[in-house]
Amino acid sequence: MRTSLKQLLRIDRRLKRLERALIRMRLEEIVPTLSNPKRMIWTNLLGGIARGLGIAVGFTILGAILMLLLREIAANNIPVIGDFIAQIIRIVETKLH
Repeated sequence: MRTSLKQLLRIDRRLKRLERALIRMRLEEIVPTLSNPKRMIWTNLLGGIARGLGIAVGFTILGAILMLLLREIAANNIPVIGDFIAQIIRIVETKLH
């Protein structure tokens, strides 16, 4: 079986392209984490806690802003919407107390 120079050059180009792709994937940073189950669990646990706290804080802030806006609309007596929002605010406040 004789391999021509063209085939060798083509294989060389493919190997270089594969090498660049592997370098871009930064596997040398990922492999130690994947091979150590304790480290992987710890990393995922911390990531999950951070995401959960972020969602909770973000939802709380958005909910507070929404309640403030609804109160202002109800306080300014905007027709139709104001009455509806006032009922919603009363329901929410009774559930909170």
